[in-house]
Amino acid sequence: MTHTSEPEKIDSKDFFTAKTVALFTKRINNLSPNSKRAWGTMSPDQMLHHLNLACGSSLGYFNLPDESTFSTRTVGKWLLVDLLPNMPKGLKMPVGFAIPSKEHFDFEKERALLLEIINKASNSKSTDSWTPHVAFGHLSKKQWSKLLTKHIDYHLRQFGV
Repeated sequence: MTHTSEPEKIDSKDFFTAKTVALFTKRINNLSPNSKRAWGTMSPDQMLHHLNLACGSSLGYFNLPDESTFSTRTVGKWLLVDLLPNMPKGLKMPVGFAIPSKEHFDFEKERALLLEIINKASNSKSTDSWTPHVAFGHLSKKQWSKLLTKHIDYHLRQFGV
């Protein structure tokens, strides 16, 4: 399914709201296994799995190794989470989030899991019990809001939803 209208912009300070969950849910449900990407190399099922790894690891869905360095926990976090309004294209991702090009996943299962992760994350009263991000280390609730919103939005826009 290809959409020509620009998706509604989501404020990165509002991840933990019902409105944001509803907007992401609508956009995720508009994605199909045949959605065409505008950039990158992932297929829709791979992108969903990638987001599940990235968004679900700190909530206990996946046990990924710590890949953070002093540089990613300081400059990288400041630049990508706090400073830039959107995720830049072509970023090098943590190894744990990378999907081999030949590996594919059940689209519907990945979509359902992403919706579950987004709902669980957005309903969190606090992020104090979340494990540190694999690249950026400890994040405040405000930083999690920014990162989750920017990352999910980036990949949905990648597929025109």
